[in-house]
Amino acid sequence: MTAKVHLDFPAGIDPTLFSAGLYKEIPDQAGYWDQVPGSVVSNFDTNGDVNMTPGFNLDDTLAIIVNYTGQDIRGLYDEIVTISDVSLAFKELSNSGINQDKTGNEITYIIQAINGNINGDTTFDTDDTYKLLGHVLGNGTYLEQDALVYMLKLYETTIYDNLKESNYNNTPHGTTLMLPLTIENSSQLNYVFNGSITWRGDVNLSHSSIPQNVTTITGKTASKAFKYNANKVAATVNSKLTTELKDGKVIMNLTLDPVSQDVVGTQYKVAYDTSKLTFDSVEFNTENTATNFGTPKDGYVKFGSIIQTGDKVLTDKTTYTLIFTPKVALTNTLGLVTVSNTDAVNKTGEQLKLQIQ
Repeated sequence: MTAKVHLDFPAGIDPTLFSAGLYKEIPDQAGYWDQVPGSVVSNFDTNGDVNMTPGFNLDDTLAIIVNYTGQDIRGLYDEIVTISDVSLAFKELSNSGINQDKTGNEITYIIQAINGNINGDTTFDTDDTYKLLGHVLGNGTYLEQDALVYMLKLYETTIYDNLKESNYNNTPHGTTLMLPLTIENSSQLNYVFNGSITWRGDVNLSHSSIPQNVTTITGKTASKAFKYNANKVAATVNSKLTTELKDGKVIMNLTLDPVSQDVVGTQYKVAYDTSKLTFDSVEFNTENTATNFGTPKDGYVKFGSIIQTGDKVLTDKTTYTLIFTPKVALTNTLGLVTVSNTDAVNKTGEQLKLQIQ
């Protein structure tokens, strides 16, 4: 008898950086689990599959527990929840979305509203959207700790694909590392269990499984929800990158080229060589109504802008300047800084592809 678990890892997530172990519920102690004797903790392969045959049995109530084996889970999470999630959440709520008088104005799937419900109280409201905004801006975070258990959500695929408005309140909104292994036919020799992956705060599902064979949200303007379909990008905008040594500093400039888009939000993640540079500051040249943010982390800086109200946009005069102090003598800036992740959003709430030139 064999057992395999397949998790639907989306593009942008490396399955091999996640592991799974087989656990059984302790009889008469609901909610308490032990690792199954003889089981092996293994990493997923590149297809999102993991072998759970050792220790698998039909007598116990079984589940897998998933963990992250990479180096920086917070760095990954900062690429998942970005300025376009914030913009989409505010737009959905301002147009009287989930938990107000109508649904389906901006989002496509119920799981998007569940992910936007940051505090897990089943009500997606202004408290959640401002927590999202504060997290991205670096003004505090809703995460209890920088740990996977406060970020990840796992669902059996049959449940995930059938989430709808009618079961929104009865669906678990919280995070979990556990995926139940539901056995429907005990006479099989080979078992395959399918799970879907999503994240707290991933409102646009950019790094989440996309529900299949499910009716999208209905509502007053549901016909336009496809326009903001999850995990899609509407168009491409650009940023020009330059670096130089000047007055004993390493200066990095990024200048936005919105092309034909009305850009209202940008986000960049710039990694730098900590053995050679110390981060000093980030300077902004943006529209006066823009809220700018810059948050230094261990080895990278997350920064950008968002315009929440009015008709203003980020123009081609938008420039971000990062200033570093060298730790060693330098003759050039080659390889010192790298833009590892970007995000942008336009006035209508569509996520944009932001390319570096």
